[in-house]
Amino acid sequence: MTSTPLQQTLQAHVGGMDCGGCARTIVSNLEQLPGIAEATVNFASERLQVKFDPALTNKKDIISRVTTLGYTVTPEVQAAANTITAVDSPTLLPARPINLVGWRFWLTTRRGQTVLLSGVGLLLGTIAERFFFLSLVAQGFYAVSLMVAIAPIIRAAWIALKLRRADMNLLMTLAAVGAAILGQWFQGALVIFLFGLGTTLQKFALSRTRNAIGNLMDLTPITATVKRDDQELSLPVTVIGLGEILTIRPGQRIALDGVVRSGESTIDQSPITGESLPEHKTVGDSVFGGTLNQTGFLEVEVTHTAEDTTVARIIHLVEEAQESRAPIQQWIDRFSAIYTPIVLALAATMAVVPP
Repeated sequence: MTSTPLQQTLQAHVGGMDCGGCARTIVSNLEQLPGIAEATVNFASERLQVKFDPALTNKKDIISRVTTLGYTVTPEVQAAANTITAVDSPTLLPARPINLVGWRFWLTTRRGQTVLLSGVGLLLGTIAERFFFLSLVAQGFYAVSLMVAIAPIIRAAWIALKLRRADMNLLMTLAAVGAAILGQWFQGALVIFLFGLGTTLQKFALSRTRNAIGNLMDLTPITATVKRDDQELSLPVTVIGLGEILTIRPGQRIALDGVVRSGESTIDQSPITGESLPEHKTVGDSVFGGTLNQTGFLEVEVTHTAEDTTVARIIHLVEEAQESRAPIQQWIDRFSAIYTPIVLALAATMAVVPP
């Protein structure tokens, strides 16, 4: 949808999403606010963009709506598009969020800690029951494991219920609560632990993907030196057009894709092409944004804008791959919307109707 002069745009980083369903939940909630023209959430990059009418709502209300769902929101600060700075005065942008990976993910994130504590409770309960025959102690460990692991699942189920949707989180919650009522603490804790482990492993894998996307974004400088009217100006890459001449000194990264018009040098293209050895470039050769100029001074004519560089296209393809779903997954999502209410209705019927 095309923005009108009356519309404003909020761009923000959203933390705490575990799956694509979280992104759809945020969008569904925001669309209920008055004045929302368009709301999109990219699950892979954790970016939120909302176009809204400031006469009907504001950024504070939008952020509050998302935070009440249990997610964190960090608005993005963008540099002015027409800012011209001195050559040695780069425009400053806030540091992008870093997603933890490796052992730090499991020890410092809430999801990782939840899975670890739940697993420890299951292990201690099993040891107490199998080796020391302490059934009551074992039941206590199982109960702790269940209560620790079920908290985020209950939260997700409650959010879905408020949107009048029944999803897998609701089924898992009811299964665990039912097992606890029947005194089957081990079965309930095991089911919730395995479900929580699966969603946490997905979040762990996505953290690695997001870091890879972020590292690609960091390759391209946010400013570049441009020759205009025999002067060198440092400009944001977003305002540099096709055909303009960039000056790149040894040790600088090339900001945009282009063609060498003057000079020669060796270029480290390994982040883009994977080549282990630098490649010699001279007049007429193509260069990629994000690559490192090593030895010589170059003047490069811009052939692709910031939104169309090789790095930008790679990032777009990765994000698109993360967002896309296989046909079987799309079918399962549609099927689960029907399957879940039917299963709940059959379970309730069996519970109240005599055999």
